[in-house]
Amino acid sequence: FAELKHRVGSFSKPILELGSGDGRASIYAAKQLGAYCVGLELDDSLIDEAKSWAAREGVAGQCDFRSEDITQQQWTGSGRWSAVFVHILPEGIAPLEEALLSLGCPIVCASYGLTSVRPDAAGAGWEIFNLPGLRAEAGDRAELLFA
Repeated sequence: FAELKHRVGSFSKPILELGSGDGRASIYAAKQLGAYCVGLELDDSLIDEAKSWAAREGVAGQCDFRSEDITQQQWTGSGRWSAVFVHILPEGIAPLEEALLSLGCPIVCASYGLTSVRPDAAGAGWEIFNLPGLRAEAGDRAELLFA
């Protein structure tokens, strides 16, 4: 998230977390970036855990965890999000790639990235796509170092 904050600056729209699980990325973004976050997850027990954790961390008012099947793509629409965090398996990402890229905001993928485009930035275990003012050309890969 440090590189995302550096590249994007402020987050005037919510950050979307697809496959939010226990909500750790949303909670971190709420605490560290001051962002409002929406986490979408199918497992109700994980949603309950995320809500409890957000409350313990003092960011319950900045995190909205919802039960939603992300394959239905109710989250799509250009201009809705400041950024999207994706932590789902490759077979789950593949059918969502076109919709993700059409959002017009940065997409942070943990563990598994998009396969149809090169990342604009990458590090150990993460890749960022759709960074403002930076588009990776075919064959390019921006490797970034953190201070």
